[in-house]
Amino acid sequence: MSFNSNKRNIFIKSLEPWTFPASILSFLLGTVLAWKHDGKFDVVKCFLTALVILLTHAAGNFANSYYEAEDRRFFISSTTRRVTLEISAKWAVWSYVLASAAFCCLAVVSEAEFRLEFGLYATGFLTSMLHGGGLKNIVVGDVLACGIFGPLSLVFSYIQQVGTVHRQLSYTWMVTYSLPFMLFTEAIFHSQNTRDLKTDIRAGYRTLAVLVGPQRACYFHTLFMLFPYVIVGLQAATTSLYFGLTLLTLPFAFNLSVACFEGKHFTLPQKIAVLYASFGILYVFSMYLS
Repeated sequence: MSFNSNKRNIFIKSLEPWTFPASILSFLLGTVLAWKHDGKFDVVKCFLTALVILLTHAAGNFANSYYEAEDRRFFISSTTRRVTLEISAKWAVWSYVLASAAFCCLAVVSEAEFRLEFGLYATGFLTSMLHGGGLKNIVVGDVLACGIFGPLSLVFSYIQQVGTVHRQLSYTWMVTYSLPFMLFTEAIFHSQNTRDLKTDIRAGYRTLAVLVGPQRACYFHTLFMLFPYVIVGLQAATTSLYFGLTLLTLPFAFNLSVACFEGKHFTLPQKIAVLYASFGILYVFSMYLS
């Protein structure tokens, strides 16, 4: 394998693109809610909002890869570790710079109150940095990250389209709509921590999987995987039957829940991300149709 090819592979691994559905889907849901409840949609604001969210997410992934390489958790080659540190540091900085530039452009065209949109952006910015730098190693870090990929991204996307003065949807309903995404995001983080349980214990980390042990960790994994379907089931029963479309992915959620108990942890986070993307697309589509 050539050196350039190896660098490209390290770049993709550091970027962790398979985690992007967590932010993309919340952005799409916020945009759909703005159109459905307020009749507002602006292409320029939509594009800039997507840039801000995706670049901040990418920067957080690069920061996470940098600290993992620094801790030597997943590296057997000193050369691979050195290149990972260089690439992750460089692109984390560039991603944060570009995200900030996109936010400045968005603030110019947005009708939202600047204090609110800046507060949301700053919260996401700082949490993405701190999550990679150590917050991911404790329970609180996962909770904060789920909040970023769920309610915060949704609210940020929604207010960029409709502003903050004449919005028709309450923050309570926005948080409620984002709950399935929060739980799936936590399922991804928790499956990673369950996979790395032994190394996390040796490193002294205090993740949920470490605190409850391997057996109970799988029970929590099942809860995070299946409770989103309880939520959409209630939505289908009380608001619109279109939400029942998401139940098409339920058999796959059962299979991935069983996989945790069977010890098939290595590729579980990636498989959950694929399921999350499928569920999320159907959920956003259901919201559009309802």
